[in-house]
Amino acid sequence: MIKRQLRVDPSYKPCGNEVESTDRIILGCSFARAVWFGSNLSYVMPNSNNPKLSQLLGFWSQLQFPNKKSRMAALYLLSFIVWHLWLARNELAFRDMRYTPEEIIERSQKAFQEFWASCTAPSSAHSNSSNQPVHWTVPPPNRYKLNCDASLPHSASRGGIGGILRNSMARPVMAFSAPEHFLDPFVGEALAVRTGLKATLDGGFENINIEVDNVSLASLLIDESLPVPMSAANIIDDIKILLQNFPFVNISWIPREANDVANSLARKATSLVGRMDWPNSNPWLLDLCQQDALCNACPPLQ
Repeated sequence: MIKRQLRVDPSYKPCGNEVESTDRIILGCSFARAVWFGSNLSYVMPNSNNPKLSQLLGFWSQLQFPNKKSRMAALYLLSFIVWHLWLARNELAFRDMRYTPEEIIERSQKAFQEFWASCTAPSSAHSNSSNQPVHWTVPPPNRYKLNCDASLPHSASRGGIGGILRNSMARPVMAFSAPEHFLDPFVGEALAVRTGLKATLDGGFENINIEVDNVSLASLLIDESLPVPMSAANIIDDIKILLQNFPFVNISWIPREANDVANSLARKATSLVGRMDWPNSNPWLLDLCQQDALCNACPPLQ
């Protein structure tokens, strides 16, 4: 409207009255950043004052996903978040309706789920395995998979981290829960990976796949050219040094639904006073892993 010489207020109220632009509405302002991080993508926007949607889409192809279906699901969710951020802008501009980041997250993820369900619904009685819900998958033989996660209760400065290493039969060979002090969930996610890598090295395990449900963290570990948040710079440096000790490492992003065990370990840590290295035969741990084992047609865990 400004380009057409119309007299309108150029500021965008959720951005603290900064001048409105498409990239700022969708990515740059604090409102949009809260939506991106709170969504299932857990995406942390770079510290740049002018993040670009083109840059976000540019490094998307560099991310590694468990399979093509997971990649497409993440891209579709990204699209719905962009669309609902734009809708929220229009509702505010033309109808003076205000939404919270939580409401935008709920609306965009609900729309995505409805769309995804229609895309993956079986077209006949003979549906194939690609239509099954997303779940954790076993690593190849002679390789281990490390899953890590962090949990930070609302308005708390003390959270928890958790991680688990499993073999190709879905059996746990290492698992931990540890309380940690952090204010930024991204820092907690990075702490979980660093702790998990140290424990993996101490156990003598070499060939590993690493899975995290935080898009930003996966991106940083895959692409060293991306800017690192100052709050996690030292932790990311430690992780990169630790990775050099492994003959083979593969890093990928997974949906939160496929990271349930690591998430449960992280939430458990918030009620602990110190680190807990779980015995591999612990009934609670085996029960957490049981569903993943069944989804991969592995023998029952006992």
